[in-house]
Amino acid sequence: MLAPLARWRLPDSPRRPALQFLCRALTATDAGIRETADAGVAHFRPVVQALQRALPYLSYEDMCWRFHFMMSIEHMNPWDVDRLLVLSDGRCRADDFEESLERALDFAEAGFLAPARFPRLPSNAEA
Repeated sequence: MLAPLARWRLPDSPRRPALQFLCRALTATDAGIRETADAGVAHFRPVVQALQRALPYLSYEDMCWRFHFMMSIEHMNPWDVDRLLVLSDGRCRADDFEESLERALDFAEAGFLAPARFPRLPSNAEA
């Protein structure tokens, strides 16, 4: 999930303008642009369902939260490099595509594999 959009930010990517638009749309104050961007996330429901089947100890709600946080990594990582440079006193270079992607993957994997902290409630299908 993280790699395709991460590749869009490479300087020679023909999709770089699309990623710039997506990042701006996600932070837009215009209600119409936000609604359109937000509605697109519904296309990820099958992915969330597949992840939940792969990690059945997590509820669907847990998986939605974790997917949401992973998407935040995906959306902010390409454009928030300056703050990382300041925070790390120049030691962390988010503009290094491969390292940035690997670190994002490590973080997302740990998040998805973390134990559930909220009790799993039966869904309507299980009740």
